[in-house]
Amino acid sequence: MAAGGACGHRRVRDLAAAEPGRRGRTAGAGERAAADLIRYQVPDFRQPASFAGKRTVVVGSGHSAATAVIELARIAEAYLDLDATLQAPRRIAAEIDPNVHSCGTVAATGAKDLAHPEPGLYMVGMKSNGRAPTFLAMTGYEQVRSVAAELVGEHEAAARVT
Repeated sequence: MAAGGACGHRRVRDLAAAEPGRRGRTAGAGERAAADLIRYQVPDFRQPASFAGKRTVVVGSGHSAATAVIELARIAEAYLDLDATLQAPRRIAAEIDPNVHSCGTVAATGAKDLAHPEPGLYMVGMKSNGRAPTFLAMTGYEQVRSVAAELVGEHEAAARVT
């Protein structure tokens, strides 16, 4: 997942702007090889059958990514466990509350903290902080590392969050 940073740190650019052929950009070899699997816009969710029985990764940190996650959860009848105020995973909401924490005081979070009741569903990167602006890019990188380790069964590595 792409990790942005509201605290003025390096941001991973929006993939919509990186679409092959847009703004003079050319696709990398891996991107070309997976071209039939990549979408650069929010899909038409009126056709939910195209997502049936598939795993989906949403990459982004803006409204389009949030819309895609919410719509995919609705289609799959997945359950998200979000704090009502911050719209972040409930397990980390108190730790990222901007009324209490700043960018430098938020502890790292991993797969255990980012998991939702739906098996295999994690929210990482900027959107893991919901409405809280206390997010650092390095936090996102660590989240992705932890979740990737969890998804491939490396539970000890997933639990080591720094």
